This record gives sequence, structure tokens and C-alpha cells, in this order.
Amino acid sequence: MARQPSSHTRRSILASIATAVIIGTGCVTNDESSTATPSDSGPTTDRRSTTRVTSEPPVTTDRQSDSDISVKDSHWIGSPPDGETHYTDDPNWRMLGHDTGNTFTNPHASGPSDDPEIRWTFERNTGGLLTDYQTFHPLIVDGTVYISAPDTQSGDVSNADQWTWEFLAIDAETGDSTPIFQTDDRISHPTIIDGILYASVGSTIRAYDLETGNERWRQNFGFGVSAIRKVHDVVIITRSCLGVALLDKIPHVMAIDASSGEVLWQQKRKDVFCGPRLPIVYGDAVYIQDSAAIRNLKTGEIRGRLSARPVYPSMSNETLYGATLLKENVSNRRFVSMEYLNLEEQWASRPEEGIRTGWPVVVGDVLVLHTGRDRANIVGADRNTGERLWVTNTTEAFGRGSPLGSMFRVATDDTVYAIHEGGAVTAVDPTDGTILWQLKNEEMGWNPIRGCALADDLLVTVGGGNGKLFAIS
Repeated sequence: MARQPSSHTRRSILASIATAVIIGTGCVTNDESSTATPSDSGPTTDRRSTTRVTSEPPVTTDRQSDSDISVKDSHWIGSPPDGETHYTDDPNWRMLGHDTGNTFTNPHASGPSDDPEIRWTFERNTGGLLTDYQTFHPLIVDGTVYISAPDTQSGDVSNADQWTWEFLAIDAETGDSTPIFQTDDRISHPTIIDGILYASVGSTIRAYDLETGNERWRQNFGFGVSAIRKVHDVVIITRSCLGVALLDKIPHVMAIDASSGEVLWQQKRKDVFCGPRLPIVYGDAVYIQDSAAIRNLKTGEIRGRLSARPVYPSMSNETLYGATLLKENVSNRRFVSMEYLNLEEQWASRPEEGIRTGWPVVVGDVLVLHTGRDRANIVGADRNTGERLWVTNTTEAFGRGSPLGSMFRVATDDTVYAIHEGGAVTAVDPTDGTILWQLKNEEMGWNPIRGCALADDLLVTVGGGNGKLFAIS
């Protein structure tokens, strides 16, 4: 089938250029007004879809705005949510961040050996930053690596508007790949739950049967996606930063019924945090770092409000960690620790060398962070007090000419892996910061292409200008 040029792709290029300027520090506006609004249309299904869905009136949610609750009233409305973060005790890597707490920790994984090697690589020309394909989201489920990539055998490879995209299964042992299905627009931000793939395809959100590749439903989103989370029977989607000023509010989060594709609720804002916006889902409550509000997963109603707005949030042991990077209060940027069930701040830390982007990782009683103006420091802190325990600089082994950005740190129950931009890895002992090993080869070019997945003895990283996958064991 002939494919029409995609205006969405061209818009993404412009957005990525603007976003690249500010993504290093992140920003959030102080626009807190945000009302829950119903969708104006139901899901759409093309003629090739195996399941046709009908439009039903979406659930109308509470219209109170974030500003209806004072920062001073940092408590739950009613009782705190029951439950925990989801998929935390999962041996697979089903979503970016591993689980709905964004722990980036797989307690069942053994990780690569002490003498690691690259087991296999996978490469397709994705166009890198020029096509807004900055962050890969490889997944590992039941011994299979899943990835999306352009079909380089079709269309004009030099013209991204003419690409078709494949979702592929890669044998974790051999690296042999098998296409599952193909689309006429970019597939990104996959999440696999109970044999169903939820992914962004162009400006839509779609659900597919993982085994057959048959499409179950699709819903128009209209904007670039930052994250997809599926919990119970709800799919949460967050919008990516457009990198340009908006005159009107547009959806920054949308909740979709996982079975039918119907919109349950959505919230609108003008601007959002410019960085990956992975929500925290705890029980039936969801926190998205654009505002201090915590909302009901199914209705969007406000359940409570945080006294701070941590970005790159991570929840471990019912404690929320993150960095406050509000552009309107640069002098107050800090790491914070907050008890989630009473919404009280435990401690705050302002490292002299500055705060870098990325999610904190907890291993035992140690919180591992990334700091430093030279982008090289990995820091261990006491998770209960914030007291600094150790600082490890990765510059010397890699060479001072190498920028060592590390948005992602992933962990087993005894090792933390700093995934550097370009695909290189530093393995660190979280108890004292000792470097266990480092891996880099000439193909791991220092480009801001990033992504990771960790399961069993396999660590998958992404690097190079076009997003090459490195399977490290």
C-alpha cells in the first residue's frame, strides 16, 4: 500500500530540535490549571483491524482544578490508596522503568558476567535525532527482546516520511529477529502486559495481540507520546514535550479503557516537563510530574497533593524520590525524599556540583544518583537520611574527552549499571561505589541516543547515532 508523507514526522523533527536544547536540565511551567475533560470522540479502527469498537460516551470526571487544593493542604483527600507499585516483582522488563514505580530495578535479573561481552547487536537506520527517535524502549519478556524499527527494505531509506515500521521479536540468545507486524507510521513506547502490546503508532495509541500481531483497537491521541502504562483495566498515556510555546491547552495525560480503547478521562495543559514523563502508579492513584496533584487512576479525580513536584520520580518502599527542577525556582533545585502515604518530605539535598537528569535507583539502603557539571559523577546516598556515602567519577577510565551522560541507571539486587549515552556501561557496587567493570567499543558513539532493558543475564543498551542495540551478557 502506498504511504502518504507524514506531517506528524515533520512536526516531530521541529519539536526534537527545540527540545534538545533544554532536555539536559528539564523544565516545568507554573501553569497548574488543569481540568478533567471527556474525549470528543471514541476510538477509531481501520478496515484491517480484527476487532471493531463502537463509540460510547466517555466518563465525565470531577472538574476541580489543581489549584483548588492549597499546597499547605498536602494530604490525602480521604484515605491514602491501598496497594503498591505494579510489576515490581517481575522477572521481565515490560516497560521503560521496569515497573510503575520507575524503580529501574529487576530483582530477579542476574545481569551480565564480571567479564562482559557483546552477545549480539541489532541495527536499523532510524535517523536518530533528525526523526525525533532519541529514546529507544527495548523490552525483554520471557526470553525475547522486543523492539520497533523501520523496514529498511521498503520505500526510500533516506526519506523517513516514506518508511514503514516493524515490531520485531529478537531471540535473546542468538539475536535472530522475526517481524510480528508492520505499520505505516513509527511504532514507539511499547508496553507488554498479559500478552497484549500497547504502543504509540504515529499520533494514535494502539493495542495488539502480541502472538498474532492483530490489532485490537486504536485511539487517536493527536500528539507525541512520552510514556504508556497499563494497570488493571486502564492504560495511561502521557504527552511528550513539544518544545514550543502553546496558546491553547492540549491533553497532557489520557486514560483509556484497556479492553475497548474508550477514553475514560484526560487532563489538559499548555506546557509540560521537557524530559521523559514516566508516571508513578501506586494502587489506584497516579502521579504525573506536571503538577502536584495525585489522581484517581480510573476517574482522574484529585486524591491528594504533594508539597513538591519531583520530576524523574521513583518510588521504592512506599517512598517517593525525585528532583525538583522547576525553572521558576532554579535556586531551590534539590533531590527530595517523600513518604508517599502521608505526603511528608523526609529530607532534601542540594549537591554543590549540580543535579543531573535521570531517575534515582534504590538498592538496599543506598540511593544511587547522577550529579556533576561534568556529567561524570555517580553518587550513593543513604536513602533514609540523604547523607552522601560515596562519589564515583567515571571519567578516568573512559577518558576525559568522553561526555558521560547517564539518564538511565538500572539495577539488579546487588549491582547498579550506569547506561551512558552511546550505549556504554559502567557497573558499580552500590555499597561503596567501586567500579566493577566498564564496557565501551568504537561503535558506542557518544550520541544522545539512549534506552535500556535488563532481564536474566542480559542487559540491552542503545547507542550510536542511529540507535544500535547492544546485547551485553
